[in-house]
Amino acid sequence: MKRSSSSLLVIDQEPFRREASSACFRILRDLEKARAEWTRYAEQDEPAYNRWVSSTFGPLLTEKRELNEKLQTRLLLVEEIESERRFRNRSRRSAYRTVMRRRNVWNRARSRLDETFPGEPEYEQAPLEEAPVSARIKEKYRWLVRRLHPDTRKEKRPDLLALWHEVQQAYFERDLDRLETLAALVEVREGLLGEQTGLFRARAALSEMKSALHALNRSLAEARLEIMWGFSLATVEERDKLYVRVGVKLRTEIECAKSDLARVETSLRSWSRPPSGRRMAFAFQRRRAVRG
Repeated sequence: MKRSSSSLLVIDQEPFRREASSACFRILRDLEKARAEWTRYAEQDEPAYNRWVSSTFGPLLTEKRELNEKLQTRLLLVEEIESERRFRNRSRRSAYRTVMRRRNVWNRARSRLDETFPGEPEYEQAPLEEAPVSARIKEKYRWLVRRLHPDTRKEKRPDLLALWHEVQQAYFERDLDRLETLAALVEVREGLLGEQTGLFRARAALSEMKSALHALNRSLAEARLEIMWGFSLATVEERDKLYVRVGVKLRTEIECAKSDLARVETSLRSWSRPPSGRRMAFAFQRRRAVRG
């Protein structure tokens, strides 16, 4: 009778690790290029555009902001009146009177409360208890701190700062898997990916970099549709065209806000008027019919 023998099959992971490493460096190159575009948009285009709009269209912006605030306040009142009307099955005039009476009572009560308790109470927050730390977590955390701590790096890059915050969160949660994945990401950035990095961690880093690149490309696609995209690189002629475009846009928005506000104000004025004699007689007869 023959006995079955089993042997351990050893697989060389080096080709797979080299493939993952090569893919990581390609994704990293694309990621750095996309981050450079996003940094220019966020740190140059958007601030420059906002400064230019504020200095050029200051009065129009103030008028638009005040109109929108007033319109929002009126719309909240209309929404409260409509809710009261549907809930109580009343007319809009009756609902308007009820809402305004309730608001006046609340405002008086809040004024008395503010006079009685001028300051807000302060509450002490109990300190959070930290979970025990294993030696492996401490070792990986110290390795990451030496490479990512803001005080040890001359450049203050947003992506490295984000990695640093993720390291802090992972250490607080005692998440060793997350710390090792972050370490693999740092090794890719510093060109240290090698045998000391497991194949699983290298592929995890690759997957995370692909996700980051996809999210960043999606944000860039949305940013390219914004009017402020490329403003820091715009010529004088391009800014003159933009001046006309932004001015027309702001004036159109102001006119729309004025029209909406006038329509809401008309409705509120009609609801605030007392009912006519005929309406009062009809309401009285209706109440008598319901009671009878």
